[in-house]
Amino acid sequence: MIITSSTAGLRGFGGTQGGGVGYAASKHGVVGLMRTFANALAPHGIRVNTVHPTAVRTMKAVNPGMTEWLEKNPEGGGPHLRNPMPVDMLEPGDISEAVALLASDNAKYITGVAMPVDAGFCKKLCSWSSEASRRTWSSRTPTWTTPSP
Repeated sequence: MIITSSTAGLRGFGGTQGGGVGYAASKHGVVGLMRTFANALAPHGIRVNTVHPTAVRTMKAVNPGMTEWLEKNPEGGGPHLRNPMPVDMLEPGDISEAVALLASDNAKYITGVAMPVDAGFCKKLCSWSSEASRRTWSSRTPTWTTPSP
């Protein structure tokens, strides 16, 4: 069993605007559900894990409503969209590959794991450094940009 959560299920972020608190709480709840089922089902040979994507290029992340909200609330969505690796958003196939790995025999003894698929997001500190605070959201291209010095 593989349950999709979010990087919000591993780190608290997103602010209080637009349902951020409820979203983060629900994604943390998914982790608790996974851990409970992993313990309960392991004796039956059933593995239970979660995957935690960063922003994925889907209609949830790239749509006029989300773009407008991010432009008005950069502190609420900004940290979620900045990854240490040079990628603004992951592709849906990137998440599918992680799910396929966890479902494969190569992961036959992996259970109770919260797997980030996040271009390094969960391993960085999400601080608003002076560099990060200068970033702006572009509605023409759904990416964060940093102005040149």
